[in-house]
Amino acid sequence: MDRTGVSPAVIFIILLIVASLAVGGYFWFRQQPSIPTTPAAAATSADSPSPTAATPTPAPPQELLPTLDQSDGLVRTVVSELTSHPRLLSWVVSDEDLTRTFVAGVERVAQGKSPRSQMAALAPEGVFQAQADGDGGLFAMAASYARYDLIANMVSAIDTESAALAYRRLRPLFNEAYREIGPQGTDFDRALGRAIASLQQVPVIESPELEATVEGYRYRNPELEALTPAQKHLLRMGAPNVRQVQAKLAEIAAAIGLPTQ
Repeated sequence: MDRTGVSPAVIFIILLIVASLAVGGYFWFRQQPSIPTTPAAAATSADSPSPTAATPTPAPPQELLPTLDQSDGLVRTVVSELTSHPRLLSWVVSDEDLTRTFVAGVERVAQGKSPRSQMAALAPEGVFQAQADGDGGLFAMAASYARYDLIANMVSAIDTESAALAYRRLRPLFNEAYREIGPQGTDFDRALGRAIASLQQVPVIESPELEATVEGYRYRNPELEALTPAQKHLLRMGAPNVRQVQAKLAEIAAAIGLPTQ
């Protein structure tokens, strides 16, 4: 556990929600041409009797997504509409290839790896701090967990059904990006399901004991220290925040119908 407290798995969670809630940005890319009514057509409509057969209801116009290479504008628009968090805004403005970055981060979480290389620019404010109790045990300070309260509350406030609907609409972009890096014959749904399932396995522990090392801190409990890097990122949010995030991820996974194996 490094002393900087960088927790990219938290950013994965945020990006999952942001990507899933891209309804507004999704419609921003629709360009449906209007069809003017000509005078002749108007006269025919007014003078002709109504047909006896029921007129079939036309299918709704197909909603178009941007291409994968042009999807940065979608992500930037959605993020700017959904949050004023300065780290998120600065990242989406300065970075490129955001859809591929998100998909790569999810794949690393699914593999148990840290998505630090994809999300390092979005580290939480402040540093991880620990203190000893009266018995000589070493524990994380409350302020270390409090850095994630805003993120956990934001995740909890997401409307699950809207997120699931939007995710299904945006699935083609995620699958296109995932085909470039994922195993042949698999899709992004399965990777996302594995990533969420992995984070759901993180135990909720009120105050796990730590040990100081040359590089930072590690968990005294060997079972906690054996968690994957991605799982330990989530564990560092603190028990109340872990509960909130896991509950929302479970809701979204169920609403989307994600495979978890």
